[in-house]
Amino acid sequence: RNQHKSRLDKRMALFNELKESVAELIGENVISSEKYNELQKKHLKVKSDYQKVLDSKLAAEIRFMEMTKVSALQKRMHKALVSYYMHRGYHNRIVLTDFGKGAAVNLLQLEKIHRNLHDVINKTDVSIK
Repeated sequence: RNQHKSRLDKRMALFNELKESVAELIGENVISSEKYNELQKKHLKVKSDYQKVLDSKLAAEIRFMEMTKVSALQKRMHKALVSYYMHRGYHNRIVLTDFGKGAAVNLLQLEKIHRNLHDVINKTDVSIK
């Protein structure tokens, strides 16, 4: 019976040791799971920040492409306007030259009419005297 009691005491002591060991391991597991949760939160925050950086990079690339397109369009528009004003200048010079020729012809005609009128007045004046 003593032998039975001593075996039972040993088993109870072993059981208590195992129970304490399990309690310690559970405590360690709780601490490890809390650390894991913190790391997981940090990971998700870093991942979210990285995603924001990628989104802003993509938005910047889109703005850059749009600005490049606008810049190319502005260059084409500038070239077209320069060409238009050059052609318009040539046209204006031609019109001005034609106007000058017409004005010269008109001046010659006016001088001819003035001479003829002067001759008529002189003839009339001679015949009156």
